[in-house]
This record gives sequence, structure tokens and C-alpha cells, in this order.
Amino acid sequence: MMKMNKKAIMPEALIRIIIAVVFAVTFIFIGCKIFSSTSNEAQQSYTAFIEEIKNLKDGEMKSMILVMDDETGVFGFSKSTQKIPVSKVYLNPNTEKWNDRAFYLTRPPVCNTGTMCICLCTGISLDNNNIKCNKIFCENIEAMDIPKGPSVTINNEEIPDDFFVNVRSKTISKQFSDLSGNNPSYISDDRRHTVYNERYRNYIKSCTSSDCIVGLTKTETLNKAE
Repeated sequence: MMKMNKKAIMPEALIRIIIAVVFAVTFIFIGCKIFSSTSNEAQQSYTAFIEEIKNLKDGEMKSMILVMDDETGVFGFSKSTQKIPVSKVYLNPNTEKWNDRAFYLTRPPVCNTGTMCICLCTGISLDNNNIKCNKIFCENIEAMDIPKGPSVTINNEEIPDDFFVNVRSKTISKQFSDLSGNNPSYISDDRRHTVYNERYRNYIKSCTSSDCIVGLTKTETLNKAE
């Protein structure tokens, strides 16, 4: 019977152990990269936000704390919204006229056509005036929609007010830092945002004030939406 050389076996076993350790470390590193962009608390908060939107009853308005990591945003697209602006109006000291500085998130392909869609955008960056997401998670909500309020004019373009947004992004805030006036209330450096979610019939609005469907009476707002 042949006897195996113990000295030959030991290096082979050692090599196998080293390879196993390298694979384990690699998988751990990849896992950290995948999930490090959004903390567990922020993920759970986004999930709770979606569930509250879905479970609101007609005529109900509730407030909640939305936990957001830096460089993240929650964007609500109506059935027809194609892009959502994050903008600031400021007085141009050279022309003494009011101007807008705006960045836009385009409706992502994962949002179904003709469906209300709420997205969590993480790892925000800017490409000219376009908002880019390192990762984006979206929930299609077929049974509801966002009412269309009065249009807003941004850089001479009429933008339907049929969306909602909450953003925590130093990248975007930095672009507004040299402009006069305060940032819009939906842009905050705070990790915890107080948001108010309101339902009227099958319409939903989320905002930073205690009366979300504003500007018109609810009936007029819904007629505009329809």
C-alpha cells in the first residue's frame, strides 16, 4: 500500500484554506458594498412609508418620521409624471429678477406606465441638471394617484404639480448654497424628516406641512387631476 507524504498534504491543505478565506472575504466585501449605500434604519423607514401610503383611509392624514441617509431622496411620481424637479427660486443680484436653479429625476423604467410610483433614490449624484441614483428602489401603486395642483414655472417650463419629493443631499444643497433665501422645506440636512401623508378619495399627497392637498379646494384639485 502506498503511503501519502504528509509533508505534501500540509501545503495542499493550507492552500485550500487560504483560497476559502479569500473567497469569504470577497463575498463579505461585495455584500458590504451592496448594502452600505442605505442603512437598515433608512430601508425600514422607506418600507414603513410605503405601507402607510397604501393603508391610509379616505379623508385620513397622518404624520410620520422619515429616516433618510445622506445622498438619498424619496420621489413620488403620479401616473403621468415624467420628471420631478428639485429646485430653488432665488433673486439674481445682477438682473434683479427671480430665477430658478433646478435638477431633475427622470421617471425610471421600473415605474410602470400609467401607475403611481414611489422611489427611494440612493447615492445621489448630478450629471449637469439631471439627478442620478447609484441605486433606486421603486414601488408601483396601481390603486392610487397623486392629485395635480397648479403648475409651477421653472426656467420658463410649465411643470405639473403632480409629484412629491423629500431629499437629503449635500451634493444638491451645495448647488444652492450660493443662492439667496432658504432652501425649499423638502430639502433638509436632517436625518429625520417629519412628513404628512394625506388621502382624499383615491388620491395621495405627501409633504412637509400639515395640509398636503393645498392651493385649491380638494374638489377643484381633483377636477384638475381628472
